[in-house]
Amino acid sequence: MITEYPYQMCVDYMAGDLNCHVQNIIHKVNSFDQKRKILLYSYEWMSVNNLLSIVESVTKNCPQCDIIWMFPESIYYNHIDNFDATGVNYYLIDIDMLILYFELYIYKSSAINTSWNHSANKFLFLTGKPDKTNRIRLLHKLDKHNLLHRSIWSFFMDKNLKNKCRPLLCELSDAEYEEFISNHQYTPDNIMPTFNSGESLCIDGFPFDATYYKDTLFRLISETQMFKQAIVTEKTWVTIINNHPFIMAGYPGILDYLKHAGFKTFEQYLPYPIYDQILDEEIRFEQVIGNVKYWLDSIHLHKQEINKDVEHNFQLMDTMIHNSYKKFMEIYQQLDTKLEVFSILSFAIQRSKWFNFYYNIKDPSWPDCYVEEHFKFLPKSIQNECIEVFGYQPKKC
Repeated sequence: MITEYPYQMCVDYMAGDLNCHVQNIIHKVNSFDQKRKILLYSYEWMSVNNLLSIVESVTKNCPQCDIIWMFPESIYYNHIDNFDATGVNYYLIDIDMLILYFELYIYKSSAINTSWNHSANKFLFLTGKPDKTNRIRLLHKLDKHNLLHRSIWSFFMDKNLKNKCRPLLCELSDAEYEEFISNHQYTPDNIMPTFNSGESLCIDGFPFDATYYKDTLFRLISETQMFKQAIVTEKTWVTIINNHPFIMAGYPGILDYLKHAGFKTFEQYLPYPIYDQILDEEIRFEQVIGNVKYWLDSIHLHKQEINKDVEHNFQLMDTMIHNSYKKFMEIYQQLDTKLEVFSILSFAIQRSKWFNFYYNIKDPSWPDCYVEEHFKFLPKSIQNECIEVFGYQPKKC
């Protein structure tokens, strides 16, 4: 996925060949105002060789554009030398971590759980979009092992997803499949998913209800991708910021980046400590379930050590969230100013017209003012300049 500043577009590499993909990017980049810097962000996974090929082609064919590239750190953290060799202006930044900063500290859409409840007796399993083996199939396996009654889980479904998910439970008859779906659709926090223009399910993880972290012992995280590449998303970051231990159900090796970043990943407290490295998915899921069973009954045996790890993860997470914002502002300050549209995070930051307005006119000496309600606390001289010079119309109380 590619997102540009100050426009927004999506060029889906997964749907076509690489040459067509590159030509589409070049065409759209060259159609933009040449005086504006453009930011390209690759969110979905692609091989580093393909990504480098895109960078080389776009740079060569868009010489008039001053381009800032953003790449997801959790995917490409081992390829810094490759990106340095291109000579382009780039940043490694985790977009979901940045969104979490805005949601927690600017929009304040959710509170967080402030301490681990080692006395809880259930685990948390939020599945999101169900059409992956670590969602609907793992839910079914947990049910077969009689573990769902010891969990708080979510499971969404619609007609299109029901057809898409069917091959993931091929051992069930049609009647059994329908019965399983009927019996397990559930949203514990009453936060319902939305649907985009293509009528596909949209679940972005925000807002979240911290109560479910307060009331559970640990989270079984069903991360976003189960093929080709381990990707860390808001599912993991939200878990860590809510002071929660976790067991990961994702693509093999997904814990590697977390350990690289300095997080504790809890394998030493589990009976199957290398579960994340198992390539055979069915065996990996069985080990995940064995770890879930063990922790439900025996996590208290390690509660002091785990609590220290949870606190360590929270502090590191909080630091990384703030560093992501600092990196974001460093990027923002390089971009062309006096623009009313800023879509680096189209589904988060763009919703704040005040943020776009203020940070496009903000003098470096002015204080931060993230939300419009705080305009009244700005110095009178700045308020007057916003109104008289830049045409801002204060909201009426």
